[in-house]
Amino acid sequence: MQSLKVAICPGSFDPVTLGHMDIINRARRIFDHVIVAVMLNPAKNTMFTVEERIELLRKCTVDMADVEVVDSDSPRPGGFRQRNEFAYRRCRHQLGAL
Repeated sequence: MQSLKVAICPGSFDPVTLGHMDIINRARRIFDHVIVAVMLNPAKNTMFTVEERIELLRKCTVDMADVEVVDSDSPRPGGFRQRNEFAYRRCRHQLGAL
């Protein structure tokens, strides 16, 4: 049995750009599932709230069944951070090495 290959694309996405969408589409070609994690960066003055950015990304990815848009700081049980903390940290570490 082959395991599912999952990519995590973290970012503030404020606003969503064609470059963001290009990266998401490239990730879709390599991975089975892509999680787009909308991050809160307190150092940035944002144009949109996290909720608005999530909604914009969901509209941009509505036809992409293999893409999941989540709030990275969701406190709900089973939320992104709780489910994916180890994978998130490993991915960020690996991306930092590039």
